[in-house]
Amino acid sequence: MSHLTPMDAGQIDAVEVRMEMDLRIGAAFTRLQTLYLQQAFPHVLGDHKISYGPCQFPTLGFVVKRFQAVEKFVPEPFYHLDVKHKKVCSPFPPVLGSRTFQKR
Repeated sequence: MSHLTPMDAGQIDAVEVRMEMDLRIGAAFTRLQTLYLQQAFPHVLGDHKISYGPCQFPTLGFVVKRFQAVEKFVPEPFYHLDVKHKKVCSPFPPVLGSRTFQKR
């Protein structure tokens, strides 16, 4: 906190503009495609909305990548040891711990 520098007004403005554009584009395009597709496919969409937002595609990419990683996961055997040691009249406190070891 002792090495803070002044904020860059240009970067602040750029972020604000991006947020405003994302909101306006998302709202306008969501309305446009919803109205068009509801008319084209009334039996499929009914009253459902078709949402659009510039940030949705990268977010969907993160979700898909995580889903694929979970689907590809192969469990490996491991050993879990819980060690408890207690010595009466010791000047040192007892050591209690837990650790997971991978099979080699």
